Amino acid sequence: MSIGSIFLGPDHQLRPFWRAVAFVPVFLSFLFALLSVAATLVGQLRLQANFELAISLSGLCTFGAGLLSAVVLLWRLDQRSFRTLGLWFYSGWIREFRLGLAGGLGLVSLVVGLEWLLGGVHFSGLGTRGLWVLVAAAWSLVVLLPAAASEELIFRGYAFQRLVEAWGKLWALLAFAVMFGVLHLKNPSVTFLSTINTSLMGILLGLTYLKTRGLWLPIGLHFAWNYALAFVYSLPVSGVRLQGIIWRVEVSGAEWLTGGNYGPEGGILTSVVAVAAIVLLARTPRLGISPAQAQAVE
Repeated sequence: MSIGSIFLGPDHQLRPFWRAVAFVPVFLSFLFALLSVAATLVGQLRLQANFELAISLSGLCTFGAGLLSAVVLLWRLDQRSFRTLGLWFYSGWIREFRLGLAGGLGLVSLVVGLEWLLGGVHFSGLGTRGLWVLVAAAWSLVVLLPAAASEELIFRGYAFQRLVEAWGKLWALLAFAVMFGVLHLKNPSVTFLSTINTSLMGILLGLTYLKTRGLWLPIGLHFAWNYALAFVYSLPVSGVRLQGIIWRVEVSGAEWLTGGNYGPEGGILTSVVAVAAIVLLARTPRLGISPAQAQAVE
């Protein structure tokens, strides 16, 4: 085997693995540029004083950097249409996005409901009233949607898709699930179990992409999961608690059950629900790729 064959395939094009690797420096370059512009326009001190604004802008910049990187690499390295990424308005995208929203809300409600039945979480009254509920709902959307969409674009987008070509579905799925868990190690109140759960959710989200070959379902599921935790149930999301909450909530009991300050994602109930969802999703024949997206991928 020649050195050239390590990097180039029989078609004399860069192998899919190295295209996935190339995504990293291209993405980081775009991200640094966009974050610098955002910090200049908004002001570094203002971002430091308002962490929710910082989360929103960081999500927007990350999404923009991921999108630009995918466009450049698909054009220069793959000679493929942008549509292969799975983030265009093909027939069926609304259905997939809605299904993701319903799935995220349903899974979170199941976890929180079980925790409530076991006495781990107590809702003691309203924390926000009147029009402030609508303000909190809108602001939570502004904070959480860019964050969820950007993570899906990075972890289920171009690099993941090229690694699926290079290593196959299973190994690519596991590799990116582990990286997804490692990314959250910097979050407040992180634990070993919370990292395992985040990786399990990475597998679930990766499966939603592999089933549909689109990013709308994983984006919808990811966003609805975070939004339901943070706004609907006023609980921490991966160790982060938003300021605009509906309920006054008290969490008690063992950390392995409730997740403690990390939120339900750090508890064993999330592990059980995530594994069950993965098995059901992997086995269901009812979810498949849209004909329009199938044509784009081909």
